[in-house]
Amino acid sequence: MIDGLSLETTMAEQRFLESELGVRWQQVDRQELTHALRSGPPRMLIVSDPNLYAESLADAPAGSAIVIQISDEAYSPERRAMLDIPAVRTIFRQYAPQPTSRAQIARAIIGFAKDSRNCDVPARSALPLYRSGSSVRARMNTWPRVGYHCLPLGYTNAFSAAWDPTTASNADRAISIVFRGNRGLAPRIVGTAAARQMNDSLVTFVEDHAWSGAGDQGSMYVQELTNARFALVPPGFVNAETFRYYEALRSGALPVEINVALTHQGALPFRTDSTIRADSWQRALAIATAIPETERRSRVAAAQATMDRAFTQARDQLSRSMEG
Repeated sequence: MIDGLSLETTMAEQRFLESELGVRWQQVDRQELTHALRSGPPRMLIVSDPNLYAESLADAPAGSAIVIQISDEAYSPERRAMLDIPAVRTIFRQYAPQPTSRAQIARAIIGFAKDSRNCDVPARSALPLYRSGSSVRARMNTWPRVGYHCLPLGYTNAFSAAWDPTTASNADRAISIVFRGNRGLAPRIVGTAAARQMNDSLVTFVEDHAWSGAGDQGSMYVQELTNARFALVPPGFVNAETFRYYEALRSGALPVEINVALTHQGALPFRTDSTIRADSWQRALAIATAIPETERRSRVAAAQATMDRAFTQARDQLSRSMEG
């Protein structure tokens, strides 16, 4: 187990980091952090707000810190700037900077227009999504192709607390496709509208102020995933990557996604052809509907194996980084 030092209180990623990547969250104060960086071997830092660490890192010896960046959906300039700090040996980050092509973006716009015909979202909503996605992509493109490593996003503390591994292999799955959460932005609205048209689907909207994935909401969320054959996995509010992908696989539900989120315009990392992705929700759900149950289970098993390998590789990379 690696002790990851942080000036911040534990966040939604804590249990995943510890259980899957072998990094234990240890909250310290600024004085303790500064002392740790100035003495002994390199230390691992868990960073959400990089500004909190600027003073300690500025005075630390070169190569004394390995940084895990969390919660950076929008590729903030402050996190990119950490690559240039002499004290930072390397950075591990969620939300991999993997740009997509113009052709994929064009297909995503066409796919969104097709999906919008089946709900109250106008096709022209793709334009502001494209614009906001372009600004995120511009920041994403400032990241070099070397000098850092990408980590799987994993699952939240709330999911981990409610998840029961004995139910993940449930073979009696009465729900065709499930979604629970906020109605969200246009890509989520058109996706949930399409999912509702499937037989035996379960789409539940929870008000923003009530949804945290914790408590009763978390328990119902996990229970529904373990009783569903497929899980609708729409993009996050800014980034295409989402906790829902990993939580669905942990629960034995096959994720259904779109290839490119217009809010981000980046390729999805750590994916496998075993899961379902298409340029439109209508197409992705049609693929899901046509898959026999035996094939679905086989796809889930293959995707779970790929996910577990990604966790193992990330854990090994973290361990090697501490060894120099």
